[in-house]
Amino acid sequence: MSRISTVEQLARSLAMGLPPITWVSGDEALLVGEAADSVRHRARALGFTERSIVEVGAHFDTSLLIEQAQSMSLFAERKLVDVRLAGKPTKELGASLQRSAAAVGDDCRILVTGARLERATVNTAWFNSLAPLVLLLELPKVERERLPQWLAERLSRQGQHASRPVLALIAERTEGNLLAAHQELQRLALLLPPGDLDPAQVERIVLDSARYEIFGLVDVALAGETARCLRMVDALRAQDAAMPLLVWALADCLRRFLKVREAMDAGQPAASALRSAGIFGRREAAFKQALGRLGAAGALRLLRETAHLDRMAKGVGGLAGTGAPAAFLGSDEESQWAAVQGIVIGLAGVARLIA
Repeated sequence: MSRISTVEQLARSLAMGLPPITWVSGDEALLVGEAADSVRHRARALGFTERSIVEVGAHFDTSLLIEQAQSMSLFAERKLVDVRLAGKPTKELGASLQRSAAAVGDDCRILVTGARLERATVNTAWFNSLAPLVLLLELPKVERERLPQWLAERLSRQGQHASRPVLALIAERTEGNLLAAHQELQRLALLLPPGDLDPAQVERIVLDSARYEIFGLVDVALAGETARCLRMVDALRAQDAAMPLLVWALADCLRRFLKVREAMDAGQPAASALRSAGIFGRREAAFKQALGRLGAAGALRLLRETAHLDRMAKGVGGLAGTGAPAAFLGSDEESQWAAVQGIVIGLAGVARLIA
């Protein structure tokens, strides 16, 4: 198996030909998408002009993948099967990929895209059995401290340059969200000429556009980053984020947390308890941090508060006498967002007074 970690290495490999299976993995959707686009472009250049998309989720019938690989249209002699993973790859998927690649020979190529592969997956016998067929690109996450450098490299590609303070400003405004950062760089390319960027112009153009995703807020709270949580809550409110979805994300997180905590309190190892609750990948580390500071009683209290928040979001106010915190005694928008703040602060492990 050929394993690479940069798009430059990918370009060099593709220049020598397209392997039976190209697998692009990583935690950054922007980077995975860009790398996958380069594979698709190279495939078209080599005559794989037909493309079929196969979405792989829970309970996926792997025979469908084999059918797609073997079915050719009347209008194209060669085909690219674009496999998009929604979760962890399985042994059954691996067997299907192997059979698909072997069955079609030079008439078909397979592109697999998905989240970063866990070490446990990479070390399985079924995954290693694919080694002769696979070019594996494992894209590293762009950590927050590396974001200014990443921004500088992207600006250079569009003929623009920025000072360190300007790069820091863009990084702060986009909060490590590469998709948001990419959008801002595109706006700068459109609105400002090539060359050195004027800091005042950049500040006017670059909006406070950190695309704080709801699930990102929950994960940051689990990790105990209180100040960042509060910034994210403010941004979500400014974006008029959907309160029902936010309530669901908080409740789902707390229910899973309680399931893990109860299993651990009963003597089950943390790793096993997390897997049983459906916690994998990067989120596993955040849950482990929260487990070190939050007990079952605290999590249950936060879940009750989330239930009160759900009632508020549905317009059911007047919760006096139900045990809800003072911030919950109303159904107006101000009270709802104050309640969200209280819940994420509690999830982050900060003690607070409840009236």
